[in-house]
Amino acid sequence: MADIADKQGNKDIAHSYRRLMRQTKWNAPLTQHELQQWENFSLIQMVVMATQNVEVREQLEAEIAKYPSDTKVLSAIRLFLNGERDEDILCDGLDYYNSTIMMAIINGVAE
Repeated sequence: MADIADKQGNKDIAHSYRRLMRQTKWNAPLTQHELQQWENFSLIQMVVMATQNVEVREQLEAEIAKYPSDTKVLSAIRLFLNGERDEDILCDGLDYYNSTIMMAIINGVAE
């Protein structure tokens, strides 16, 4: 639906559909279990901890240097580490999998 809204030039509606998709996925009963199974779970935890600890942030910078630098999710993580907290901005352009990772990070800091 979001892609259709985009093609019709309805950016606000497309954002609403994407937000609804992210929130629905986040609230699904299996999401927390799935997150713990993903290989990126430790990265999620490290990003959350890095917002509160400078030493962890330094370790995180070394860890994310191992990933391709042009990935959208790493750009979103860097935005997050620099203070951005708007879910729509952070998840813009991310696929289903990576938007769930960002939601885990956003919600991990909020807890």
